[in-house]
Amino acid sequence: MRISRFIYTALVPAFMAVAFSFTMKGQNADAVISRINAKAATIKTIEADFTQEKDLSILNDKMVSKGKMYYDKGMLRWEYTSPYSYLFIMNGEKVLLQSSTSTTTGDVASNRIYRMIARIMVDTITGKSLDGGGDFSVKMETSSKGNVAVLTPLKREIKSMFKEVRLHFDESDYVSKIELVEGTGDKTVISLSGVKYNAPVSASLFEVK
Repeated sequence: MRISRFIYTALVPAFMAVAFSFTMKGQNADAVISRINAKAATIKTIEADFTQEKDLSILNDKMVSKGKMYYDKGMLRWEYTSPYSYLFIMNGEKVLLQSSTSTTTGDVASNRIYRMIARIMVDTITGKSLDGGGDFSVKMETSSKGNVAVLTPLKREIKSMFKEVRLHFDESDYVSKIELVEGTGDKTVISLSGVKYNAPVSASLFEVK
């Protein structure tokens, strides 16, 4: 897995699950947006399991992996545990990417991709609109089956990875599923389960050595 692809695969669902601010219009959208923004503003920490299913056009079977994510005050830990081990940590100043065979660390301030990740996370957490920030154009789809935010990347770096990102919200207005659609038609679906909001998270989980 290329580092850039891993970063975006981990980044997108992580910061979407943390917080989101919408400025979209549409049928019933205003009420939905208001509820989601209010709920997002209450999120300080997150602990969750995730299941990632990858649909490749050249394969008949799905590639399924599982793992754990933690978030606390701008720090993120996204860890694949099955069928392989891969770890991504961002603690505000440092970034770590670790596989079973290698470890890479870097400074957020000195890397353009890391800086973009940090900025997007801060913008969502502080309530700034992603749409207004120029990273995505956003459309809210509301129906009796649930609410889905459709994000179309505007930045070249994200466009090169994904054609579209779809966020599915549960009945409590939390993100429950994320679909990452590539230009080739390949799709990654990440489902969150066992989510704990605002519970204490150990600072040691975000250490970069």
